[in-house]
Amino acid sequence: MIFVLAVTPTAAAKDPSTHPTLGHIRTPADARAEMVRLVNKFDLGQSMDQSKVPAEVQVLKKAIDEFQTLRDHLQNIPGAGLNLPIDRWLDLFYYHYRSKTYSATDRAAYLPATIVEKQLATWKPLYSYASIKTKKAKQQQDKLLRRALHHLIGYDNEPHRPLNPVISKRVDCGNHWREHLTIETLPGERVPGYLLLPKKVPLPAPAVIALHQHAGEHRFGADEIIGLAGNQPQAQTYGSELVSRGYVVLALDALTFGQRIDINENALEDKMLIIGRQPLGRIIWDDLRSVQYLLERPEVDPRRIACIGHSLGGTRSTYLAAMEPRIAAVAILCYISDFDSYRRERIDPPPTTRLLGVFRYAEMSDLLALIAPRPLFVLNGKWDRTVPLNGFQRTMTATEQTYRLLQATEALHHELMPEHHAFPPRYHTIVFDWLDSKFHPKAPLSMLAPTPPPDNGSGN
Repeated sequence: MIFVLAVTPTAAAKDPSTHPTLGHIRTPADARAEMVRLVNKFDLGQSMDQSKVPAEVQVLKKAIDEFQTLRDHLQNIPGAGLNLPIDRWLDLFYYHYRSKTYSATDRAAYLPATIVEKQLATWKPLYSYASIKTKKAKQQQDKLLRRALHHLIGYDNEPHRPLNPVISKRVDCGNHWREHLTIETLPGERVPGYLLLPKKVPLPAPAVIALHQHAGEHRFGADEIIGLAGNQPQAQTYGSELVSRGYVVLALDALTFGQRIDINENALEDKMLIIGRQPLGRIIWDDLRSVQYLLERPEVDPRRIACIGHSLGGTRSTYLAAMEPRIAAVAILCYISDFDSYRRERIDPPPTTRLLGVFRYAEMSDLLALIAPRPLFVLNGKWDRTVPLNGFQRTMTATEQTYRLLQATEALHHELMPEHHAFPPRYHTIVFDWLDSKFHPKAPLSMLAPTPPPDNGSGN
């Protein structure tokens, strides 16, 4: 049986001054003072963000009655209720009242949070690889999931236009050249960054797309990767280290970072969602187009293009390698855990690091399945509070099954380091040595990715 709370609004008096208990309210200041009195009377806290609600049902009902009476009365006083969060308090009271008075059956049927939790308890993404048992079935699933991801990021109908690169400066950095460049990933929209070209190495050389982190430091972007900025000079300048090892390195500013700085990610997300796009989707699109730029450079070996990234860079590396089969190897640092664990532990990442709707199509292990059988290195911190440990272990167990199916277990390496959310210098050597082993001239060509045209599901 559903218990319904009926609140009868106080009859509105034509002359507010004649109200038996609220007749003293004549101005907005009087209205605010009365609301503050009610907040203190029911001990509701100092602000909505730190609000408390009465624990007893009868007290909650009394609060609803008094706030509703005040709200009705203020409708007769022009401007008196402006900027007062009375309706927000009422919504909060009603939510808690109904949560306390509904039966378990009613909660399951009526309260949105309960309904969604019930759905998530048995949720299975549309393109789960859990039941994939053959290589042929995996190939078919790969094609379906890639098309779904291209649709999700919102650029599946965008043709692959010329990138029209512009190199504005070329700097001699001793053991390498640094080119300052922009590429046009959408008509009239240019993405800035750098290309590092090693000297005295056989050409064409292997290349790495080095993807920068977030860390709440929008001003750095790609500059941090190549050592021109940042406050973690030994941890985040892996672009400079890789070029010293003989790799061509491409580092671009992600949307809202570096030369594209915009610290208000949430407002940007609101604007983009109206047209079916989102910040991380745009970042992924730009990263996908960066592969084409490297393929157009004669200094780059098209069979030996890798990507690497920490934190946000790990997020970008995951989607880039999953969606672009021409990425031959990938290192993902401090990102991998299953989406369900991120949800359960209530980790709410900023808009540039979350792809809304991805769990409809795939779990994290399904994204990694798209990378298999290519070389994959996953490195997480054992004490990283932003990347759930249990989800990491479940994801890697499922990923191991995919690599076994493809008889490519030697291409998968994952490791937990005794660290927090970091990429300490001592692990740089481990990851870069692993990458060298995959791109060494004597490595079998079967370990290197083919170079088919990109399939974004649109025919472009």
